[in-house]
Amino acid sequence: MKRIINFKIYFIAVLFILLSNLIFAQDDLMNMLNDPSKKEVQTVSSTFKANRMINFQTVEGPGKRTLMYWIQHRFGDLNSGFYNWYGLDGHASIKMGLEYSYDGKLSLGVNRSNTDKLFDLYAKYRLTRQTINSNAMPVSIALFTSMNINSNVSSAEQFLHDYHRLSFVHQIMIARKFNDAISLQLSPIFVHYNYVNKATDHNDMFALAGLARFKVTRSTAIIAEYGAMVSPFKSKDDIKSYYNGLGLGFEIETGGHVFQVVFTNSVGITEAQVIQNKDNFVNGNPYKGYIKLGFNICRAFAL
Repeated sequence: MKRIINFKIYFIAVLFILLSNLIFAQDDLMNMLNDPSKKEVQTVSSTFKANRMINFQTVEGPGKRTLMYWIQHRFGDLNSGFYNWYGLDGHASIKMGLEYSYDGKLSLGVNRSNTDKLFDLYAKYRLTRQTINSNAMPVSIALFTSMNINSNVSSAEQFLHDYHRLSFVHQIMIARKFNDAISLQLSPIFVHYNYVNKATDHNDMFALAGLARFKVTRSTAIIAEYGAMVSPFKSKDDIKSYYNGLGLGFEIETGGHVFQVVFTNSVGITEAQVIQNKDNFVNGNPYKGYIKLGFNICRAFAL
């Protein structure tokens, strides 16, 4: 219990520092806006090319009156061998979703994943945008919240009440585009599960996700992400087989499409599944070949 409290204090302290920097940056931005001698404030565009990267959300969102459609697919593990065609014949994880924004700032979305038959409803708000004059606003910040619903009927005996099927994810996404080639993001994440399998499991946990994008050509980039637990979901004795979720991929932009070819050790695709450690979905050991080939496809529609 003491360790969990220490982690919560650390997590809150990090958020306080980040929000304090944001307040000072906003003061600089307002001074610039109120001073007619200053040039018009211009924001940085395309910190990332899509509103999510491999498994995690980015600070990006749909533009004004834009609907985005996503399909994400993961094959089986590469170490399943030639007979299973290195995972292509194995169990596939699939997720599809829609996200819409009317004003280009607030967006609402819904997803469905075959892992746990999970529905997730979410909202994202782009709080600030990085400015070309980095002294005004050095980073882009977005807020994200989601509710996940486990609709797996085979788990009926496990969940005594309907609210046991719910889990929640809240995160702050802080990103910076350093130049035309490099963009980085840090996301403090809080997850709450209404139901856990054992008395020693924790309903609340904190995690940090790091995302990186390195532009190779005008339309291609190398992408990577890593989601690390700050406070453990399970006790120390039960967590030996857990590995943090990681991913590496190659991104191609073609007009209104973004296509990502990815490798990840995560069974699930939703944030609550990537950074958690439930008994039936455990991130694999990447050093032993528990890596899955997959792809993400995003299509934007102007409405």
